[in-house]
Amino acid sequence: MYLILYNIVCCIGWAIVLTMGLQTVLAYDGSIKDALATVYDDSSNELPTYLYYVQTAALLEILHSALGLVRSPLFVTAMQVGSRIAALFAIVNSPLSQGEFRRYSFHFVWKFRWMKYILES
Repeated sequence: MYLILYNIVCCIGWAIVLTMGLQTVLAYDGSIKDALATVYDDSSNELPTYLYYVQTAALLEILHSALGLVRSPLFVTAMQVGSRIAALFAIVNSPLSQGEFRRYSFHFVWKFRWMKYILES
């Protein structure tokens, strides 16, 4: 019963993060590239905070593995969860990575030129 509740709460958390992200991007008047960059740039946006909480809840997955509640190997689970949390904290807290996000968004759009016209319209 606990694992079902845990998964429901995580699912709701990720749905909130998705909704907040979509609202942020769709409310932006500029290009999609700039809109994606504002997800972490805007200080009034609470998305990074919610993302911290939802992703940090994944630390319980390591505990679930250690206690034998799931059949996942402990080391693999710890590496997966740890890398996701480290990446999240690096992206959200690094001004350099926010600039890199803009640059790679541009490269993504440029590589898929047909998408460029769809996204700009």
